[in-house]
Amino acid sequence: MRTHTQLSGEDLETTEAELFLRVTAAKNAYQEAKARVTSLNRIALDTGLTHSDGALALRQALRIEREALDRYSDALKSFTDFVLRHKIRQPDYGVPPVDDALPGLNEK
Repeated sequence: MRTHTQLSGEDLETTEAELFLRVTAAKNAYQEAKARVTSLNRIALDTGLTHSDGALALRQALRIEREALDRYSDALKSFTDFVLRHKIRQPDYGVPPVDDALPGLNEK
């Protein structure tokens, strides 16, 4: 883990901006995943929780939501560590990006 003091002034600003953009992108992805879960939950309830298509879609959406929340939490930790503790963290997650997890779900 590198420390804040190893970076120049311009690098500090760039790093902080990049980390903030990562937080914003992760937050947006999480909010989209939450909305998808809400929508699929309604569909699953309408079709019946025992219907395999509705149950599968809901399970997949919940997995995507959990992964998005992990990314959002990690991005917040990285940003906080940089701003408050002057440390640069590597991401903790080991899952593919939300958009890559289930390509067909992003199409409208």
